[in-house]
Amino acid sequence: MTAVGLSACVFAVAALFFPTEMRRPGASAVGLRQHFANMRAVVRDANLTRFNIASGFYQSAQFNFFGYISLFAREAMLASQPIAAACLGISQIASASGRLTWGAVSDFAFHGRRQPVLIIMAATATVTLLALALMTRSWGVATLLPMAVILGLTVAGHVALIQTVVVELANPAYTATSVAYNRLYVSLGASIGPPLFGAAVDLTGGYGAAWLITSGLVLAALLIFAFGFRERPHQQQ
Repeated sequence: MTAVGLSACVFAVAALFFPTEMRRPGASAVGLRQHFANMRAVVRDANLTRFNIASGFYQSAQFNFFGYISLFAREAMLASQPIAAACLGISQIASASGRLTWGAVSDFAFHGRRQPVLIIMAATATVTLLALALMTRSWGVATLLPMAVILGLTVAGHVALIQTVVVELANPAYTATSVAYNRLYVSLGASIGPPLFGAAVDLTGGYGAAWLITSGLVLAALLIFAFGFRERPHQQQ
């Protein structure tokens, strides 16, 4: 009930900022129809929708990685608790570093192009996740730490670049709606990925199939990044 009340207050305050003409009875219907028309225009943007689907796949993989890397280290690799925690900790540090680094690489090394960087990130993440799927205890716990760094940089370092692409793909008049549309797919991906991963672990009794599924999600995103969407012409300098 508290959440419902808080939501009602937020919407009530937001309504105060609606344009005056929209609050007049004679204009509200026209204004709402125009807003829905604008939202339909965003949703019907096939290029943006394909990119958003890829974003959802990628977000699923990120949540799978962050949610299960420590458990994988403990249960499958028999790592100590400090090592298992370190895998998560250093992947978070790598993720934060990657968000800045990939943006700089895109801006300066690729002259503002985003697509090549997304392809590099997704390809690297796909291969590394596949390595996790094949990993056995004979590989040694020490191999987990560099893999955690690589995946922190790639599968979890994409967020800023994804949001940048959405803004650049969007019609400037609908930028906020376009970002919200992207976040819808991202949230769906984050909601579906971890339960799917957990179900795979329970059904197979191991982590190999779950990491393989996660690698497949990033591969699907990679294919869309490579062939399924187009950058705006002004980006291709």
